Amino acid sequence: MFSEARDYCLIESFHAQCRHWSDVILMEHAQFGRMELGRCVTRNFGHIGCSTDVINQLDVACSGRPACDFSVSDPSLVRTKPCPKDFTSYLEASYRCVPGMNRCNIHRRRSSVSFGRKHFCPKITYEKLTNCPNFTWHSPKK
Repeated sequence: MFSEARDYCLIESFHAQCRHWSDVILMEHAQFGRMELGRCVTRNFGHIGCSTDVINQLDVACSGRPACDFSVSDPSLVRTKPCPKDFTSYLEASYRCVPGMNRCNIHRRRSSVSFGRKHFCPKITYEKLTNCPNFTWHSPKK
């Protein structure tokens, strides 16, 4: 399942959920700022286009989980200050669901998960499979 990039205003939360029990979230895109006029930013006061990439923050919060909620006003986003402080920013984000487990024995474990990017998602709690010697977390090729 792929999600279209959507806008989430400062007073809202980003919500991601996979429909299939064995899938987990893989964040595709996360940008915070005033990218364009729309539902969250209705007037141009000369500060449209200021933004910063916040994929790392959303990866830590959401990637590797079957569902997540993340407040757009979370301090990890707000302190990035991509625009002048008097202007409200918003989150533009998208994700997809990827296979994350199969019908093997499952137990909970804290660990790191690699999703084929250059960085890892530290301390994500996820379902670790046992009795599945060839199983690895992966992101299918596009």
